[in-house]
Amino acid sequence: MEHDPDWPLECAVGAPDAQGTIAWVPTPRATPPDFSLAERQLGALHADVQAFFGSFWLPTLAGLHAGEPVYLAGLENEQRERETVHAWLRSGSTAVILVGRFGDDRWIGAHAVTGCVSVEDAGRPSRPIAPSLAEWLDSLDALPTW
Repeated sequence: MEHDPDWPLECAVGAPDAQGTIAWVPTPRATPPDFSLAERQLGALHADVQAFFGSFWLPTLAGLHAGEPVYLAGLENEQRERETVHAWLRSGSTAVILVGRFGDDRWIGAHAVTGCVSVEDAGRPSRPIAPSLAEWLDSLDALPTW
């Protein structure tokens, strides 16, 4: 990914190359994030949601959902973590947390308390696609490499 000296990656490997890109690997977090502020508004976060956002430092990952590319939200540093939690709080009373996006206006949401996963599309009803975030993640396929 492109290296930005003002946006450190907790998961970076080595130094940027001559083209300004830097390698990364999912990196286990030394300490779990503090979601207490979000939990006061949304309720106790489902274990899948805590594990998804609290286990590794990593930028966006891509996979295939039903043959369609989906880009999973990642937390690559503490600043992104703070921004993500504040976005959850700005969402108001809804307890659906963004965990991924398609290439258009649709996004994948996980219910903060139940862990149920749905496709969200502005102006349309949510479409449930998995009973838990863990099950949905297990259903994803890898993107083909060319």
